[in-house]
Amino acid sequence: MSELYWKKYLKTIKEAIEAIKAEKEFMGLIERIKGHEWVKVVEGDYI
Repeated sequence: MSELYWKKYLKTIKEAIEAIKAEKEFMGLIERIKGHEWVKVVEGDYI
């Protein structure tokens, strides 16, 4: 596959990440999940 092909998808992924970060409600849910006791156990408190 060509480099252009990968750059196109990388751009789309970056745009999606930025859209998610801009969504405050969604980010709030992510923070709640990250703060859960079991997530800390599984992730080894690396988050």
